[in-house]
Amino acid sequence: MSKNKVIAGRYQIIDTLGRGGMGDVYLALDMLIHRKVALKTLHCGNSERFQLEATAMARMSHPNIIQIYDTGIDNHLHYLTMELIDGMDLEKALSEQKLNLQRKIEILVAVGDAIHYAHSEGIIHRDLKPGNIMLTKQGKVVLMDFGLARLVGEDRKLSRTGNAIGTPHYMSPEQAQGKKRLIDERSDVYALGVILFRMLTDRLPFEGQTLPELVTKIVDMPPPIPRKINPQIADDLQSICLKALEKSKEMRYLSAAAMVEDLLRYTRGEPVEAPATGIKQVMTRIAKVHHKTIIGFICTILVTIAIITWISHHNYHEKRQQAKKIIEEANALEVGVANLEEIHAQKLEPQILHARVSQSLAAFMRVHQSLNQALTFLPHNKNLKERLFTVEKQIGLLAMTVDDYVLSEFFFRRCLSFDEVQGNKLLKKLNERRNHLKNKHVQRINEIMNGLQKAPKTSMMVNEYIDEILRLKSEHSVPNLLAYVDSSHPWQRLIAVKALGKLGDRYSVYQNKSVVEHLVASLHKRRGDKRTQEKQEIIWALGRLRAIESLKLVKDIRDEEGKQSLLYKKTQVPYEWLKQAENR
Repeated sequence: MSKNKVIAGRYQIIDTLGRGGMGDVYLALDMLIHRKVALKTLHCGNSERFQLEATAMARMSHPNIIQIYDTGIDNHLHYLTMELIDGMDLEKALSEQKLNLQRKIEILVAVGDAIHYAHSEGIIHRDLKPGNIMLTKQGKVVLMDFGLARLVGEDRKLSRTGNAIGTPHYMSPEQAQGKKRLIDERSDVYALGVILFRMLTDRLPFEGQTLPELVTKIVDMPPPIPRKINPQIADDLQSICLKALEKSKEMRYLSAAAMVEDLLRYTRGEPVEAPATGIKQVMTRIAKVHHKTIIGFICTILVTIAIITWISHHNYHEKRQQAKKIIEEANALEVGVANLEEIHAQKLEPQILHARVSQSLAAFMRVHQSLNQALTFLPHNKNLKERLFTVEKQIGLLAMTVDDYVLSEFFFRRCLSFDEVQGNKLLKKLNERRNHLKNKHVQRINEIMNGLQKAPKTSMMVNEYIDEILRLKSEHSVPNLLAYVDSSHPWQRLIAVKALGKLGDRYSVYQNKSVVEHLVASLHKRRGDKRTQEKQEIIWALGRLRAIESLKLVKDIRDEEGKQSLLYKKTQVPYEWLKQAENR
């Protein structure tokens, strides 16, 4: 496409950013608002699906997902415009070894959070890889090419001769076998596992000279044990990685959020939920695939055990002497770290307070790790146990202050083993704070809804209210919102329905009916209503929830409105989600 050409009377081409067999990406100027954008075009392929998924992407709003500005057709040319990213992709950063382990985990957590958000919006990436993850110069992580890569064929960088070139290495077994109906959110979890494997070992779990060879390995071979490649890898990180790489999607993390939570547990020093990858677990995993060689494998493991046992015995006395050195290191780490009481005494502004508490929390976690390590060598040292109790109590209090109740409860429960009375008091304090916050969240939702007895001053306020409700994430939010689904005030109904769809909770109950049952009943009630906005939003909510029990009703309403109607066009995406859910 020539420079200075104008697309859709609005986007002036400045330069070419990249070319592909199915589409090109250009640097363009949005002449309407004088902003530089990236403009992507589609040469060929499924243009209807391109537009469908581009529309769905445009509805997403997440700090780690590239922002889509506009999509359309100009002279049979399908295009979309998006945020212009200044930085390098993760592929380059990994290849040049520019990242330490902490930064790698931060990046994967950001990507996992973005993927989970996209899943809640009904979009599966299908082409998740380091090349689709951008790192800006400011350190922001941005996920690219949602859903479009599969549609325009860019996720199949294999020649017809079968030479493996690129992204098939990140495909899940179900993708590699072409089982499209089996592809779901857990397929993206597998890709996250491949990225983590690459981050930990600087290599891919499976390589192949040809496509059949690579597919066979992805489908049938167990992944290499990361610690065999890099012994410095923590056991828990290895466990997280291997759980994400399970052949059976039922054995993987149920969601990207669950994997992110485990990564955060690792960073906080908590036990992870991924099963341990010790000798028994490794033998079981490999035996499932190579049962004929299990005897030889067992022999190898037994020899390894014998060697490890000898080394451990040889080093035991030396490590015991190191315990005191570890305690000294812990003392040095704690110097200058403010506890919660000292922080509160400074009377800081809320944002500064949160940052200061987070800093102290991270420091105390490092102290705890050192003391815990020392305790393995001096298990009966009373002073060390008392010191550990004090640190665990402080971690619990700091975590509670920044509303990390999972971390707080974990450390308060550890306090029980040293001082049961004190531990129970701390847990009681935590429960009181939890209940207070829940009540506060419910009260805030009611305040928002009371303000919506009249139309909001601007349409932007609707999105602000929904974003605020989503941030609350209280277990009482959903039942509270259900009370407004059939409100006499239309704006209350609208906010409630939109938020319920995005919260993703199908099963919470209000007045003996689940979320889906309430939404289906509300859609039935509005079936003959000439005003279509509410019907559209309910259908979108049901689509996000994959409520297949609503498919027939949604289809009937769309057919009644007719293919030329606005409702029919506006609800194509959630209707497709419902059909896909039924076919799984």
